[in-house]
Amino acid sequence: MLEQPLLGAAAAAGLAYLLLAYRHSDLAWAAVWLAFPFSVEVGIPGGNAIYVPTEPMIVLALSAWAMRSLAQGRPRLHGSILHAPLAVLATVALVSVALSSHPLLGVKAWIIAAGYAAFAYLYCFLKRNDASRAERWIP
Repeated sequence: MLEQPLLGAAAAAGLAYLLLAYRHSDLAWAAVWLAFPFSVEVGIPGGNAIYVPTEPMIVLALSAWAMRSLAQGRPRLHGSILHAPLAVLATVALVSVALSSHPLLGVKAWIIAAGYAAFAYLYCFLKRNDASRAERWIP
């Protein structure tokens, strides 16, 4: 850790962002989209890569939103006609990836795409006390 001072700063920034996402989901959602143009591809072990800081921020935001939802005791989505088509699309994409010539890289790409989709889609359901918000965004 002492040889990589930026690693400690990144961990502290990640923790601060996790707390922000837990307490102020709107601000955390906007921060990801503000950071998106500045993301750079960084190699990770196994020959894969992620876009930093966007993809770690999405994982932290989804984790914070899940923790807050569980803490509130209501971890369920409101009904929408889009749930079934999105689930079918995700399943077809996953089967396609599993049958491809590079399934491991395909699964990584599927997980990242699912994370981006979940981040954008679940944002509409964050404010459960404001049902009109989800109704405005999701049919």
